[in-house]
Amino acid sequence: MRNLAKQYEETCPKHAFDYYQLVYETDKAMGASCLGHCYETGIGVDRSLETAIQYYKIAYECGLESPCFHLGRCFEELGTKENLRQAINYYQIGAHHENDQCQYRLAELFEQGKGLSQSFEQAFHYYTLAARNGYSKAWARVGRCFANGIGTEKSEENAFNAYQEGAASNCIESRYQLAICYLNGLGVSKSVQKGIDHLLIVLKAGHREAPSKLAETLEKCQGIEDTNSNILSLGQRFKRLADRYSEVQSEFSEGRDLCLRLAGEMCSVDDAESQCELGIYYNKLDNEKAFFYFKLAADQGHAPAQYALGKFFALGKGCTQSWEQAVKYFQQAADQGNAQGVYELGYCYEKGLGIKQSYSLAFEYFKLAAERGYQRANCALGLYYERGLGVEKSFNKAFHHFHLAADQKDAEGQYHVARFYRLGRRFENIALSMQEAIRYYELALNQGFRKKRLPLFIKSCKHFIQQYKQSPTSAQHHFSKKNRRMTNSAPLLVSSVHFQLLRLALAD
Repeated sequence: MRNLAKQYEETCPKHAFDYYQLVYETDKAMGASCLGHCYETGIGVDRSLETAIQYYKIAYECGLESPCFHLGRCFEELGTKENLRQAINYYQIGAHHENDQCQYRLAELFEQGKGLSQSFEQAFHYYTLAARNGYSKAWARVGRCFANGIGTEKSEENAFNAYQEGAASNCIESRYQLAICYLNGLGVSKSVQKGIDHLLIVLKAGHREAPSKLAETLEKCQGIEDTNSNILSLGQRFKRLADRYSEVQSEFSEGRDLCLRLAGEMCSVDDAESQCELGIYYNKLDNEKAFFYFKLAADQGHAPAQYALGKFFALGKGCTQSWEQAVKYFQQAADQGNAQGVYELGYCYEKGLGIKQSYSLAFEYFKLAAERGYQRANCALGLYYERGLGVEKSFNKAFHHFHLAADQKDAEGQYHVARFYRLGRRFENIALSMQEAIRYYELALNQGFRKKRLPLFIKSCKHFIQQYKQSPTSAQHHFSKKNRRMTNSAPLLVSSVHFQLLRLALAD
């Protein structure tokens, strides 16, 4: 329920707030925390820090520790000295309960001397506690304290060790500082190669300073000294380095190839849009390269790339198939409002792939995807209404959603509209119903949908029309009998055509 509420935060905040209220009725602690978040950020209600504080207090009194940080943040934003004192009080309570975010914020306040007597020793103490309790970002601060003697004895070796801990916890800044340590021999034996290796890792992760530092390092390795080097774009600098490798080390292709690749990619290292476009480009040429670029962009929070990466994991394309990973990336895309990601989550819930099966949640995600303009979701909703899966059965609502998809020239929607006409669910007049069925079947067929079966359906409809002309009563009886048999057939789920659509989707 909480995940579903999260989906509505951007598109329909009022729905999100209503769902969070339902969470509150079943889980008071978690629901109060969610409602506090709504009032703090203005999701579905007028923003009110005072009301947010009330709900966060309820969550805290019910035994949750995480609201301490949010309470501190709300009180701090209110701005008065008394509120700052209250904020610090909650940060201290949270820190006592080993809440890493509270410990980190206390460290910042001690370092800044904000609301507390400035104490670099206390800042170092709390940065260390936050880091040890799992707040990976804090390791970079611990390393900085050791490197500069802030609140502790200066030690390049201890700074290096702190950066190592942070890098092991996926802290990008710590790994970047680790690269600097290797490049300059700070707290460790100098190793330009190891420094470059770490720079390449943080470069892929999107660290803003990594491309320039890597270019600078490689330029020094190649003996390129140019005071105007920074005037050139990064792409130009890497192209020049590739040329240099060709001149002086023509037999050493790795350095040249690396620089050529970076020359094409480093127009902006944090340009996830371009990286996603590279993924699309390589999609038809090299699955592994496509996967690499999609992941590069996805890990920077690019929603279309997250959706594409989910597709790759679902199909085992360029990677080992994993529905759990597929769900992870579909969820990330959906959290940013990506309608296709929401739709795929609905499919995963329908089939129980990588997540617990639930028709009701599948229906909600399909509904949300349709509201966000994804027409294939209307076909899914039509099928759910038709069969009464996760929702009350309704042929009228089913046809409505099929027709919405058909109106947008969706071939599957046209097919289902035709099917409803063929089953006589719209008109009592057989001839008119069959004529409409033929029209929509032909629309779907013209788009290449079910080429083997649709001609048979069209032929069947024409046969009914011919029968009706010859003997209306006999045709009506035959039609009614066949209608009952079709109506009682097995459910038609989204999965009937899903994998075909899945494989074609990236080419859309």
